[in-house]
Parts: sequence; structure tokens; C-alpha cells
Amino acid sequence: MSHGVARRVIPTLLLLAGGIAVASVVRASSTTPGFSWQSLAAFTAAFLVALLLVVRLPKGDEAHVTLMVSLTAVIVLDVFSAMLASVLAGSLYLLGKRAHAKTPVLPDVLEIGRSVAAIGLMAAWQQPLLPMLTATAATGQTVWWILLAGVTYAALDLMTLAILQHSPRSTFGLIQELWRPLGMVYLVHIAMATVVVRLYYAPGAWVFPIGLLLTLILQNSFNQYLRIRRAYGETIDALAHAAELDRPGDSGHSRRVSDLSVAVGRRLRLANRDLEQLGLAGLLHEIGRIGDRSEEGTDEHDRRGAEIAASVPLLESVAHFVYWEGGASTEPIGRTIVRLVSRYDRMNARLGAPDAIRAVRESIDGLTGQEERVIDALEDVVVARATSSGPGVVG
Repeated sequence: MSHGVARRVIPTLLLLAGGIAVASVVRASSTTPGFSWQSLAAFTAAFLVALLLVVRLPKGDEAHVTLMVSLTAVIVLDVFSAMLASVLAGSLYLLGKRAHAKTPVLPDVLEIGRSVAAIGLMAAWQQPLLPMLTATAATGQTVWWILLAGVTYAALDLMTLAILQHSPRSTFGLIQELWRPLGMVYLVHIAMATVVVRLYYAPGAWVFPIGLLLTLILQNSFNQYLRIRRAYGETIDALAHAAELDRPGDSGHSRRVSDLSVAVGRRLRLANRDLEQLGLAGLLHEIGRIGDRSEEGTDEHDRRGAEIAASVPLLESVAHFVYWEGGASTEPIGRTIVRLVSRYDRMNARLGAPDAIRAVRESIDGLTGQEERVIDALEDVVVARATSSGPGVVG
């Protein structure tokens, strides 16, 4: 078993073992709803429908969000029935997917294991919630408990999704990255699950299919938004590539500057909105050089790039990261990061990382405090990447 596969399989098995253990304890120590074939079939169908509505993330990855169905199943079904419904739905989804294309099986099998493990781990919420929901005098306080259970479930789902991602980034970094596109989907699922669970024992089970339908409609709308965002990102990548076509030696420069600028911004604890702008500015910082074969960029190139960015409503906010008319003392920190990271990337190709950072520092007469902080953060990021990449890999 390769290291990459083991890194995903072993945590899944541990999560699954923990989920089964928690579910077993809950079932043995409390009164749970009885088994019903009708409920099992209904929730299997609901899980399957939720799986079919895949959330496609901006970078092209896929995620399955079944929180509304899972949380409802955890509370209103026997816990092992909920786990079995998840397994059956996942298996049907996998069979259907394999019938259309011979895709790798392991990612989907691990996703099934992750979903079942999350349901098992969340079974602990059945003990405090079930008595509240079945009591004739259930109060509004119950809603807050269901909301808290939903938030817990979302956090657990996000954490397990990050753990099982095949990525060199830290789990915490992946959680931050995944929360941005998935956060709103989770909130929709939590809200609908709260309504469904709260009303399930009063008007009857009919509220579940209605709640599921509304959830899927809202999630589909959000998927459309993510598709637009993804197309928007691909267009920006194409523009960045076009700026490098006349200079083959610059191939990949804009992408490296974008990634490294975001890492430096994260090191400086910039807000998520600023990190997004940094990533875009890194990609577009040389867009003004389209059609120019000269080796060195100029202020005129930067000004032209900023004008191009400002002419696009979605990019208007990053124009001042591409070019800044004021002096270094008033320069936005985003512009400072992109400017110095770009200079570092060019020097790194010739000198290597340690000498490149030293050269960047020495190339500026009278470093401002902001420039000093950015270079220090850049050095920390480069050293951290070299350490995590292993001996001989720097920058």
C-alpha cells in the first residue's frame, strides 16, 4: 500500500471503528426508535438523492454534503438503520457511477466509510434529543439543541473531509480552504434539518420529503453559483497563461506567485477576503505584459494590468494590488506581498531560495516596516515548505 493510499485508508478505518463503537454504546444504553423497512427504504432513497447532487468546488474537486439527511436519520432512526441506509445509498451511487465510467473505486469507498463513521459518531446526540422531541411539552429550547447538533455535525464532516484529502497541506489549512465554498451549503442543511427534526414528531413524517426537496433546491442553486465561480477562475488562469506565452522562461511564474502570496498573507494573518484578492492579484500581476517579449516588467506594464483588472467588475477590487500609484509608505500590504514575492520567484530561479530572499532584501534601499514584515513572512514560508518537502527541495 502506497503512502498516499495509507494516509487516507488508515484514518477512515479508525473513524469507522470509532463510529461503530459510539453507536454500539448508544444503542445499548438508551431506548432507540425501532427498526422499520419503510424508514430504511425512505432514508436510503434520500441519501442517494443527496449524493447525486454533487457539490463541485472551485478547484474542480467534488464533495458530497448529506448533512440534512444524516442528521435527521441519526435522530429519528435506529442508529444502525441510519448507518445501513448510508451504506446502501453509497453502494448504489458507486454502482451507477461505475456503469457510466470506470473511475477509481477507492475514493468512493472511503467516502462511504467517512459518511457511516460520521453517523456513528453523531449517535451520541440521540440520547439528549430523542426524549425532548417525543415529549408532549417539547419547547423552543429543543430547536437550539438541534442547531447545536447540526453545527457539531458540520464541524465533524468538514474535519473528516479534510483529513481524507490527498494534499500536502495541513489539515487545518484544508479545513479553512473547504469551509469557504461549503460553509453556506452546511448552513442550509443545518437550518432545514432543524425544521424537519423539530416537526417530524408533531405533524408527521411528511415533513421530511418536503424538507429534503427544499434542501436540494437550495443546494442546486448554490452549485450553479460554484460553477460560475469555477468558470471565472478558469478564465483568470487563461489570462495569466496568455501573459506568459511570449516569454517561455516565465511559464508558471504567475501561478507560483499567486500560491506563495496567499501563503505569505496567511502567515501575516490576513482576512479570507484579502487572501482571495492576493491569489487573484498574483495570477494577474503581469497581465499588462501580454504581447511584450522584454525580459523585465515596467511600471507601465503594471499600470496597464491594473486598468485591465479594473475594467472587469469581479476583478476591480484587486487592481490596486497589481499597481499602486502612491509611495511605498502608503502601499497596501497586498501589493507589497505580490511585488516582493514576484521578485523573489524570479531570483529563486537563478540563485536558490536562501540567496534569493537575501537578494530581495538587499535590492530595496530603506526597507519600510511593512516590507520587512513581508520578507520575514516570505522567509518563514519558504523555510517551512523546504522542511516539509524533505532534503534538497527548497522554494
